Amino acid sequence: MKGGRLVIEGHAGRNTVAGMQGGHVVIEGDAGDGTAAEMRGGVVEVRGSAGARLGGACAGSPRGMTGGVSLVHGSAGDDVGDRLRRGGIAVAGSVGERAGH
Repeated sequence: MKGGRLVIEGHAGRNTVAGMQGGHVVIEGDAGDGTAAEMRGGVVEVRGSAGARLGGACAGSPRGMTGGVSLVHGSAGDDVGDRLRRGGIAVAGSVGERAGH
């Protein structure tokens, strides 16, 4: 996604908005593992909780997020921000192990 606004009314699966370049995505429920993986720009707002590797790297990749903002109103799983280079991640609840590793 490079621009615009998308609202997902419900839960989102694995790798939602992975590689996103711009725009604004609102997920009204929970988001699966790999949400915002390798995100490059824009804003993703998860109004529930997020799984593991939020804003992290995809398997075999040397880096995670390089831009954009990920906001989670609930909690997030392990490896939040794994190999993050730029951008921001805010989680209102608790996070799993190895955050920002």
